[in-house]
Amino acid sequence: MKFIKLTLLASILIFSCGSESTETNTQEQTSEFTESSSKEITDKIDSTKVGFRNVEEYLGEGGTNDSVDKELREIEPVKLKEKKTVVATPKPIIEKEKIEIIKDEVEVITEMEAPEKPQVKAEIHKTWDDLTRKHISSSGKVNYAGFKADNDEIVKYIKELQSYHKDLSSWGKNKRLAYWINVYNVVTVKLIVDNYPVKSIQDLHGGKPWDQKLINLGGTSYTLNVIENKIIRPKFNEPRIHFAVNCAANSCPKILNRAWTEDNIQRYLTKQTKAFIANTTQNTIGESELVLSNIFNWYKADFGTSNENVIKFINKYSDIQVKPHAVVTYNDYDWSLNN
Repeated sequence: MKFIKLTLLASILIFSCGSESTETNTQEQTSEFTESSSKEITDKIDSTKVGFRNVEEYLGEGGTNDSVDKELREIEPVKLKEKKTVVATPKPIIEKEKIEIIKDEVEVITEMEAPEKPQVKAEIHKTWDDLTRKHISSSGKVNYAGFKADNDEIVKYIKELQSYHKDLSSWGKNKRLAYWINVYNVVTVKLIVDNYPVKSIQDLHGGKPWDQKLINLGGTSYTLNVIENKIIRPKFNEPRIHFAVNCAANSCPKILNRAWTEDNIQRYLTKQTKAFIANTTQNTIGESELVLSNIFNWYKADFGTSNENVIKFINKYSDIQVKPHAVVTYNDYDWSLNN
């Protein structure tokens, strides 16, 4: 029994001194704590009234198991106190390195340049795009006095169109159609500007301005009638162009306040068509009766030759669905200037 008690006491002493050292042996601060803890335990034993150098001597001189138990109880609180002591260990170095890496990454991201904002793409028609945005309202009203003040820019754009003409054969359909619509519209505006102020386009050239040769492209002089009726209509077979080319009159579909391009042409052909059909000053749409712009009469062949086919076209772009055999009549055309 004495041997067991001796062994147990020795184990506790070893555990008290050694376990704390094992747990923190990687830090100098922890090592110093372990030495202090061991000294505290030794001092506790020496301070007892027994006064022995080791437990075996104490037992040999008549010490009792109860005395040993008392010593164990007095040592135990010291050990428990040591376990509750929290040692502030430095954070691993790897975390510091990680912070430095993250900091470097943040600095790199901060120094990156912001991406450039996308610009409005008007392709080769940039000059005309600027002019139309400047001098044409969203409702299609034209500031011809403003265009007249920027006549040099109009001339510049016409020269650009002349230089691009040689490349037409290599372009796709949308790009070629956009080119010819822009040609028609800038030539019409230039005709009015050169004669401004004027009340109506019909006041020019004896009422036949569309038969005047107004622009030279690739060595050939073109009239507005040739551009529309010999090139745009037959070569592109697109009835919506009637809501894109502009004749400078109030009853014409509004002129677009931007350049036509290969990127926007299909979207704006549809938008212009819907807007014109829905315009109650130009058309009155009912389920059983229609009062339409004369454009649908003059160019009926482009919309299907018959009233029934015109109605089919209207129904494709109108919010009101018209009966197939609705009565169709046509408005008078207002040729006063669209300013």
